Amino acid sequence: SMAVATNLGVVVHPRASEAEIDRIREFLKVDVEPSTVNSGVPYVASGIVANSKNALVGSLTSGPELLILSRILKV
Repeated sequence: SMAVATNLGVVVHPRASEAEIDRIREFLKVDVEPSTVNSGVPYVASGIVANSKNALVGSLTSGPELLILSRILKV
């Protein structure tokens, strides 16, 4: 529940370290950024189901979170 990955991007727990983010970015060769879902929940996989075409998020996900998630996951 610490990350959600697609072919286009990865959303990680907001407390992921820069070293962890860099390692994921280097390994998967996609954009990686921290975010939350459902108005501040840090466990992103608990509120996102995504593939490379669409994403479904929890009903409490805020507008700013949606913008970040759509930018990272490119949906």
